[in-house]
Formats: sequence, C-alpha cells, structure tokens
Amino acid sequence: MESVKGIKYRVKGHEDTNEFASGILALTNVKSSRSNVVLDIKTYENSNDVDVTVYADSGYDMKGFIKAWLGEIEREEEIEIALLDSNDITSETYDIIQEFVDDYYNHKGNDIVIVFEEF
Repeated sequence: MESVKGIKYRVKGHEDTNEFASGILALTNVKSSRSNVVLDIKTYENSNDVDVTVYADSGYDMKGFIKAWLGEIEREEEIEIALLDSNDITSETYDIIQEFVDDYYNHKGNDIVIVFEEF
C-alpha cells in the first residue's frame, strides 16, 4: 500500500447554469483525460456546491482551474489517499475497508475514496 497526499476542495459553483455546466464538463474532461490529477467529483442535488478531490502532487494547477472554471473555493483540506494493489488485500484489510464503507453508508460523516490500481 502506498499513501499519497491529496486535497479536497469544497467549491461554490457559478450561479449561472450554463457556466456551472461548462465548468463541470471541463472538470470531467480533466478527470477522464489526465491520469492522477482528479480522483473524485461530487455534486449535490438542488445545489451548485461541488466537492473535488485531487492528487496534491499532480503537477496540474487544480486550484487555478477550479477558480477559473467552477467558482469560489470555500474550503480546502489536505487528505491522505491510500493506493492499494491486489497484494494489499488480505482478509484483515478487507475488514478494515468494510468498516469504513459501513461508517460511510451509515451517515456517520466519513468520506472515503478507495482506489484499486492494476488489478
């Protein structure tokens, strides 16, 4: 298992629906076309709030991108991203992951992102 630095941004997206939609599309394009830049995008129903989770050391100016395309950054939080491969998955690891997932789905306020590479 490898642990890397990440950043989770909470963004207040543009009020204008067309600008907001263009920003989400541009962000999705970055996620799809550039590996190890954008890890996760989360939008909220009936809101223009967006959570964007990125790799901190991607070499891509995501902060500038977000400000230009999405809107105002309301919160910025450093996080750890755990990268696992198939050799890391033991029954003990599975139990730990399952506990995180259970906590998340029980609405205890835990955000988790699990990335499995090269399976």
